[in-house]
Amino acid sequence: MSQAARLRTLLEAPSPEDFAPSFLEQVKFEQVQQGLAGLRRQHGAVQDVRESHDEAIWTVEAERGQYQVLARLNGQLQVTALRIPTPSMTPLQARVAFGALWLLPLILIQSVARGWAAPTQLDWLTTVIPSVIFGGALLATTVWAQSSTLLRPVFWLCMSALLSSAVRLPALSTGTINPWEGLFALAMSLLFGRLLLGGLKGRRIPSSLVPLGPVLAGGTFMVGQGGSTPTVNYHVDHPAMRYAVDFIGVGALGRHARGHLPADPSRYAIFGAQVLAPLDGEVLRTQEARPDLQIPRADALHPAGNFIVLRSTVPDGRTVHVLLAHLQQGSVRVRPGDRVRAGQVLATVGNSGNTTEPHLHLGVNIGATEEDPFSGEGVPFSVQGRFPVRGMTFRLPDVRAADLLGPSPGARASFTGGRSPF
Repeated sequence: MSQAARLRTLLEAPSPEDFAPSFLEQVKFEQVQQGLAGLRRQHGAVQDVRESHDEAIWTVEAERGQYQVLARLNGQLQVTALRIPTPSMTPLQARVAFGALWLLPLILIQSVARGWAAPTQLDWLTTVIPSVIFGGALLATTVWAQSSTLLRPVFWLCMSALLSSAVRLPALSTGTINPWEGLFALAMSLLFGRLLLGGLKGRRIPSSLVPLGPVLAGGTFMVGQGGSTPTVNYHVDHPAMRYAVDFIGVGALGRHARGHLPADPSRYAIFGAQVLAPLDGEVLRTQEARPDLQIPRADALHPAGNFIVLRSTVPDGRTVHVLLAHLQQGSVRVRPGDRVRAGQVLATVGNSGNTTEPHLHLGVNIGATEEDPFSGEGVPFSVQGRFPVRGMTFRLPDVRAADLLGPSPGARASFTGGRSPF
């Protein structure tokens, strides 16, 4: 059986035997089933599979259109790597989702007013307790720069005002509770209590952190995904990316972008920011030809986009691979085999690969292969002595002139420093 015929069979009716054990260690078979079932619902039955000009990219002809998948098969015709297209939000859906972040303070402000106006102690309890849990959950899990960091002190003021309203309790009668209001308050407390717990647990610092220095320069940057639980870091559910971090920028008025989720990547504060080597090491692999995409388009088949992989031996003796991903097209100024030192400028941040908006993906792995930057086991690390968790802010100066080394032969980027307006 040819590779194309095998791929067509597993796209239609996958079974665990179609996949190499090493692949199923990284991705659950149930996830594969769900993803392929979604493709069949969207495009219909597979009619033909053929190899494209891109390495490991296959074009699939289906009943209702054409799509591409990335697949590698070994000599036993078992899949060793598989990536399929995933639906991205439409611009309208994305703007609505991000716009909802601005409504959250209004909910809390309304709760403050109700807490101070509560006629009985039970009314106060069913208003204030779920509201405090709601506010705490958002403080522990929100990426504030995606609305504005100016809203964070508003939340703290609202939380203080809610708790201060307890001074009224001695003067209030006990009262009675409306069963429906009581059930609603309990449901909200349980729902947001779970979110709050996940956010707090995500701040636990794991042991054996790999120490890294600054990875960005010339601005203020916030951790968008980061921490040790899925509540604050979706990477945790993926063994090869566990503990990986996504950095966004913080610009004017504490916002990640100029405008409300603009399509132009250059309007995001982090776009064009300088990416630094976070430790001494050797350049193992690079890619810089992927285009920078308009928001919210994404390239699921090349998730890292443009990237650099560094190999280094850390103080405890472990050999690690450090992945810097979603770089700007043409900005990579090092080549495989180059030795780099911590703090050296390597590239600039772009919007290539599987992204929702411009950001820098930073991951540290052990046991990774040279061929796949998303392989091996993700391990925890610190950045400038801090374990990066969602919502944490790093303020970083411009790089020193000594670190602005001349580009490697063939580099095409022009470097203007990090932008301060994501």
